[in-house]
Amino acid sequence: MFKARMINNLPSAAKIIKNLDFGTAVGLTKTAKEGQAAVFGAAKGAFKGPNTWLKSPVGIKITPATPRTMRSEVKTSAKFLPLQDEGGTKLPYGNHLCIPATKGPLAGRRRIPPAMRPKALMDSGKGFITTTKSGTKIMGVRGLKSRGKYAGFTIMYIMVPKAQIKAAKVFHDPIQKVVDRRLKINIRNGIDHALKTMR
Repeated sequence: MFKARMINNLPSAAKIIKNLDFGTAVGLTKTAKEGQAAVFGAAKGAFKGPNTWLKSPVGIKITPATPRTMRSEVKTSAKFLPLQDEGGTKLPYGNHLCIPATKGPLAGRRRIPPAMRPKALMDSGKGFITTTKSGTKIMGVRGLKSRGKYAGFTIMYIMVPKAQIKAAKVFHDPIQKVVDRRLKINIRNGIDHALKTMR
């Protein structure tokens, strides 16, 4: 003879749906955080310098998802990044861009010291602008060093009206790869955990 047994602690449909939504939001947010980390790694590999801007107020941020919004995003307000990411023509704010001379003291430097930047050189009175016989505009200094390779006249920058920027692919592509690989897994894991810990 079989005896019927009543189960009274089954979760309501509303509670199950609530936890499904919560787990999905957790998965979306985790994916955004992984996308953010992927951008950090790509930018550090592609750009010279310490890249302190990545975690600055204009750097790479995320918006976490919530059960109500079901939307998470990786974002930045760094104005230079779209051009660096996608490539294109860079135009100056003034009349010219200053490109470090290939045989000058700044060639290959990962970071240009503040005192060696174009405005600082001009403001110091050491820098001057001239045009070569071939018509190339340059910024140079005299007496950068008292002796040795950079004593006397030194070309610091070549001045050009525009420059072509090669696509660095440090934002959209790394994020898309994370989404393709991890989104479904993260959402599934988020839902599984939410249902297992549901009360």
